[in-house]
Amino acid sequence: MNLRSSPLALAAGLTLSALCAAATAQAPDATSSSEAPAATPEPMPHANASSRPLWELGLVSVAASQTAWPGAQQRVGRFLVLPYVVYRGEHLRADRDSAGWRAYKTSGFELDLGVGGSLGGAATNEGVRQGMPQLGTLLELGPRASWTLTQHRDEQVVLELPLRAALDLSHRGRHRGWTLEPKLRWERALAGNTFVAVSTSAVLADQRLASYFYGVEPPYATTQRPAYQARAGLVAWRLSASGAWRIHPQWRVFGALRGEVLSGAVNLDSPLVQRKTGYAAALGLVYTWKQSEQRGAD
Repeated sequence: MNLRSSPLALAAGLTLSALCAAATAQAPDATSSSEAPAATPEPMPHANASSRPLWELGLVSVAASQTAWPGAQQRVGRFLVLPYVVYRGEHLRADRDSAGWRAYKTSGFELDLGVGGSLGGAATNEGVRQGMPQLGTLLELGPRASWTLTQHRDEQVVLELPLRAALDLSHRGRHRGWTLEPKLRWERALAGNTFVAVSTSAVLADQRLASYFYGVEPPYATTQRPAYQARAGLVAWRLSASGAWRIHPQWRVFGALRGEVLSGAVNLDSPLVQRKTGYAAALGLVYTWKQSEQRGAD
């Protein structure tokens, strides 16, 4: 992913898991004193979301690095400063690891329609992809079902099932295929205004999206890069960890680390797969400038 020309993909992709932790850590009232907050765990967001502001505005700065696509040798990185917007309406949501429309919610189930980060895109035509069409900037859009499996005051376990269409922003939103990523996530609020989350997931793609990343059409085949027809199925296994620490009533530090393994991937023999493991990392700072007195919906 060429982040010089696609900061949106980076912001919406890799940093979403880190921003999830930063947004989850309950922000104090902007009018509160500057004394150090009490070192007690905060309630989990689903347990007491109405105690958080309806909206928050601020800035986020983040430094991030990731592979251009699962199995790529090429790495990309960027430092960004972006607006930070959180909205916790009953239906319209921009919070945690997605933004969009919440269609249905019960105490243990939630269905929403939103955007998420893509599994790659916008790579430069260097190395193994030299001479091939350039990958565009991808963003994912689609429904997500979430089940809360266990929940206590300071921790919860959630099963997510997001089905997303990959849209190419570099080509007027052209549809590149579908991805499904079943995910099991554990979250916990710790003492000292700290929030941590760990998740594991399997990334699957349909034949169209798999071909976009791993297929080699005959016109682009070379002696070192033979023609290859990609198949639908498993792309990679992922293990992610993220955390947020409130260091001041208006300042939070966040970080995320994600590892991926291609063992068992259906396109492991593609000439565009250069390695079986990869990782992504992000570190950033959130400044909350303003927030509403009205409380948000749970």
